[in-house]
Amino acid sequence: MLSKICVGDAQAVVKCLKSQLFRIFIRNLTILGRVISVPNYILMLGMPKSRSDEDGRREIKKMKKKEVVKRLKWSRPVIVKHVGEDRYDLFCEKTLNEFQKLEPGAPVYRESMNRQNFSFGVLGLSIYRVLLSEFGFETARAFDVLNDFICDSARQTREHSPLMRFMYSKMSRWKFLVKAANKKMEFPYEPDGWLFKIPKSDAYWAMDILQCGLVKYLKDQGAPEICKAFCNADYVAAEYMTGLNLVRTKTLADGDDLCDFRYYKERMVEKNESNARF
Repeated sequence: MLSKICVGDAQAVVKCLKSQLFRIFIRNLTILGRVISVPNYILMLGMPKSRSDEDGRREIKKMKKKEVVKRLKWSRPVIVKHVGEDRYDLFCEKTLNEFQKLEPGAPVYRESMNRQNFSFGVLGLSIYRVLLSEFGFETARAFDVLNDFICDSARQTREHSPLMRFMYSKMSRWKFLVKAANKKMEFPYEPDGWLFKIPKSDAYWAMDILQCGLVKYLKDQGAPEICKAFCNADYVAAEYMTGLNLVRTKTLADGDDLCDFRYYKERMVEKNESNARF
């Protein structure tokens, strides 16, 4: 059977397989390195409505709860380090309750890129508020705990996805992955979402963020100081991009006009640092 396949058919099969890889990778890739794998409840938003809207909302709410519980479980060592083993269950209970209070007021996005980038917004704010109100942490200490959690969760997401780690490790060699990621950033504008721009640069991969949904949401919620915890997770994502280094000099969270992401090949970064010394 296979011997009868002509060259044109074989090329078509290869092209199809590549397109499938594109979809799998992009579905799992978040440009900002926050929540990489798309939660199940997000995938459900595009499913046919085989049940009533009310049933659908209940199912989505259940999936969101399941996702939060999973994240808290993955990062248990980090949480225990800060609140203690004896208060871990209480921390999870309070965080989940706070999440369920905040989630109905969170932005609702039509575009998948915005949904992916925002995925940690409500959970992060919930953790921060619980640490302040229920555990009596000072602001600086609560931020440190949240920062550790967000960065660890970004790392755990990749550690639980062999495919994601493989694709990230190939970013510096497979330029088509960068092109596909750039293409993913072209989507209809939403007032509370993200706005990307691909600038001219000598970097291997460059992008600017002109608007960040997390910065806006957290500012509206009276907690702009925790934006940096989400920004720091970008460097965790960059650790998995073999051969690339992230250089960023400005962020919206710091009050700058944009976030400038520049991914350089490691040899280029070493050369730039050498020139700076002399």
